[in-house]
Amino acid sequence: MQFHVFIALFFWVGIANAVTYKCEPDFQTIFGNRVQNNDFIKSFKPYTLVHEGADVRIERCSYSNFEKKNVCENYKADRFESDSNVFVKKFYVFQSQYDIQIFRELSYIDNNGRGGMLYGKCKLVSP
Repeated sequence: MQFHVFIALFFWVGIANAVTYKCEPDFQTIFGNRVQNNDFIKSFKPYTLVHEGADVRIERCSYSNFEKKNVCENYKADRFESDSNVFVKKFYVFQSQYDIQIFRELSYIDNNGRGGMLYGKCKLVSP
């Protein structure tokens, strides 16, 4: 009986603390060089959703010319780190070498693991 109460409480606490961030880029860099022409951002309107809860899920989305709609790649984060002193959250997906960091003022860095990085702001879309 106590085990079932513990599981139910653990599950409820995970849901109660679940949040989702939507992160949209302002600019990008490729191999450390800032891209002055933001055609990629203007054309494909990429964004990232980070769903925190019992598991951390990451959706990387952008417009597909082929499908004529937004499409998303879904990942389960392999690792999550946070530092409550400076409020930074770091989420890692090892297979694709991807990571995203969200800072106190909700700025973020999205590292695709292949030399491209996006910088911008996140907003809390669900507490």
